[in-house]
Amino acid sequence: MAKNVYAKADIERLHSRGLTELKLQADDTVTPLARDTAVELGVKIYAAGEAAPATAVEVPPEPAPAAFAPMGAPNMEDIVKAVLEQIQKAGGLQPCPVPDVYGSRPSALKLVSIAKDMELEPYELKDPKTGVLLTPPEIDFRLTDVVTVGDGASIGAGFMSWRKGGFEWTLTYDEMDYIEEGVMEITSEGRKLTAYRGDVVFIPAGSHVRWNTPSWVKIYYVTFPSTGEY
Repeated sequence: MAKNVYAKADIERLHSRGLTELKLQADDTVTPLARDTAVELGVKIYAAGEAAPATAVEVPPEPAPAAFAPMGAPNMEDIVKAVLEQIQKAGGLQPCPVPDVYGSRPSALKLVSIAKDMELEPYELKDPKTGVLLTPPEIDFRLTDVVTVGDGASIGAGFMSWRKGGFEWTLTYDEMDYIEEGVMEITSEGRKLTAYRGDVVFIPAGSHVRWNTPSWVKIYYVTFPSTGEY
């Protein structure tokens, strides 16, 4: 006879059918939670061979629907085989199509030769909504993009630098900043980080930050997704 495992739901089901006693077979098992539930509901459980009143009945759990029947290792193996057979009949696994949100992809590698003392271009960073200049002239803010959406890239990359002082910006993209030279101070939501040459800072999309430097800083940045502009 197959072994029955009685769980909490089985005891509740027996109780809902008006049964108050359960006689177990030799190999039957009752979970601890099921026993606690039986005590709470007043359902008496009698072990195999234990004398029970004539009213005690042997009631196996109601079989679950076939699709939800408990599965042992052999049943699971059969199911896996059946699924694999269906996949093979359908022509095998097919790659999930990825929408091309950036248009045509580049057909070749791109090399950007960067001189050691490359001069960055002066750049006026403005609020995209109001047009207000965010980088005061005295900090000599400079920025040069080297990889943009124009290259068919899903990421953007470039360099920026500025002198003593700082500016604020709200990111609509994830950004990684690598400090090439100088010191960068960045503050967001009350937390301030100070990064030095060789450090990397990650800034998640949606962050409103203030960048600052006590002297001068040059940063290599990578953004995702590519914005086409800073």
